[in-house]
Amino acid sequence: MQSTIAMELAANMGLMEGAMRHINARVPARLLERATEKLGAEGVTEAVTRALASVATRSELGPWLAHNWGALADVDRETTAEIESL
Repeated sequence: MQSTIAMELAANMGLMEGAMRHINARVPARLLERATEKLGAEGVTEAVTRALASVATRSELGPWLAHNWGALADVDRETTAEIESL
C-alpha cells in the first residue's frame, strides 16, 4: 500500500516523467527478494522503482494520509490490513 501511494505521489510530483536511466548495483540477494515481496513488486525494476518512490516521497506521505483519511474508511479490508501493518 505505501509503495502504491508513493508511486502515485511520485507521478503527481512529475518524478516519473522524463528519460529512463539504467542503473547497475550489487545488493544482497535476500534483501532484494524480501523488499520485492514486501513492495508487492513483480520484478527487480518494479521493486527498485517502488523503493525509490517511497524514499523520494516520504515527507509527502503524512499530508496525503491526513488529506485522504476519511476516504480511507471506505477502503477494502485487504488494503486496510496493509495500512495497519505499516
